[in-house]
Amino acid sequence: MSINQLLALWGELARAYYHDNSFGGDTARIYSHLFKPYVALFAEGHINRTSAHWEEYAEFCKTAYDSFIVLLKKFETDFGCVIELDERKLKKLPKNNEFHTHYHVKVIRL
Repeated sequence: MSINQLLALWGELARAYYHDNSFGGDTARIYSHLFKPYVALFAEGHINRTSAHWEEYAEFCKTAYDSFIVLLKKFETDFGCVIELDERKLKKLPKNNEFHTHYHVKVIRL
């Protein structure tokens, strides 16, 4: 994740914290391309489960998702709030979550 991507995500979370997110006040819609680094091979849209590069792509997505979760946990700790990802608290997320094109991130102020 680049610094620009990190700052864009942090800004979306901050707007949700202050109930000013354009998606839904305390909820942000985060598109996965905001936390995946650009890789030309994967950007072409020809990757599917039968592609020769599928395993590499799946690992790439898992790493990006894991970085996203680390960022959410850091925000949660720094702001003393609770974050729900697609209506699940971060502590209750499954270990191998499915990678999606977007996520709904709700920031609950305590």
